[in-house]
Parts: sequence; structure tokens; C-alpha cells
Amino acid sequence: MTDSSETSGGTQLNSQGDLNIGGDVVGRDKITHHQTVAGDSIRVTIGGNVSGQVAVGKNIQQSQIAGASSTPVTEAELATLRQAVAELLARVEAEAPAEKRPEAAGRVRELEEALTAPTPDLTTLEYVRNWFAKHLPALAGGVTSLIVHPLVGKLVEAGGELLVDEFKRRFGGNAS
Repeated sequence: MTDSSETSGGTQLNSQGDLNIGGDVVGRDKITHHQTVAGDSIRVTIGGNVSGQVAVGKNIQQSQIAGASSTPVTEAELATLRQAVAELLARVEAEAPAEKRPEAAGRVRELEEALTAPTPDLTTLEYVRNWFAKHLPALAGGVTSLIVHPLVGKLVEAGGELLVDEFKRRFGGNAS
């Protein structure tokens, strides 16, 4: 996924949610309340959660090249991922001590929900991985293998570059 941008005389803003821009952007003299403002007067207020480029000023040049979006995950691929979760659950049922089995099975179900959500829930993935590492280390490898499964990488990529970067930060390596 390639993502580059070039900005001259503007600003790059990254956030999530709404973008509100208010204020005056004036390229010539402006008269306000009988005052003359000589030259350029630029006043911009940007609020809310923003993402992307914003340019304010004169003679601004911007370009942005974004890589091709990832291919959507198919229903067949989701079925493959659900099968991998079912195999992990079966392993938990077979190998976890009886006193930890219900809680471990619940964690696997949480993992499945987090993986198959419209955008993978990285916080839950990390929590479940850490829970298994602490409580059932013999099964933690199976959980980690599921988290770094190539189909999970594809789901993460579909969530955008910020999600990919966060996945790499939390789990290392590539998202795909």
C-alpha cells in the first residue's frame, strides 16, 4: 500500500470523524469594520476530528498518491477464518483445564467477534492474546497464529493504513 503526499504552503491533518473549518481565507486586502488589512490575511479555525490534507494560503500545491485499496474479503474467506476459530475453540475444549475451560472458550468467542467485525477490534485481539499468555500459555500460540493469519491481515488492510500501522505496533510484522 503506497501512500505519499506533497504539500507546499498547506498543512496535513490526521484525525477521525468530522471536520469543521471556519474563518476567513483572504488572498487580497480585506476591509473589516472599516479597518483595512493590508496584504494577505488568513484566519482559519479547524475543529473536530479530521483526516487528510487541508491547504490554507496562496500558491499552494498538493498531491496525494494512494495505493490501490485491498481486495474485499469474500464470504468464502470469512468462512475459512471462522473454521480456524472453530478449530481453536475445539483445541481449547480439549486441552484447557476444566476450571479455565468456560472462560477460555468465552475468550475465543470474543476473538471471533473482534476478527469478524466490520473493522477488526485490535484492543480485543490484544487482550485475548495476553489473557491466554497469562492463564493458558500452552494455547497462546494458537491464539497468536489466528491473530496473524493472512485473512486477518487482509481484514486489517481493508480498515485502512492507520489500522495497519496500529496492528504492526501491537503485533509486529506485516498486517498481511
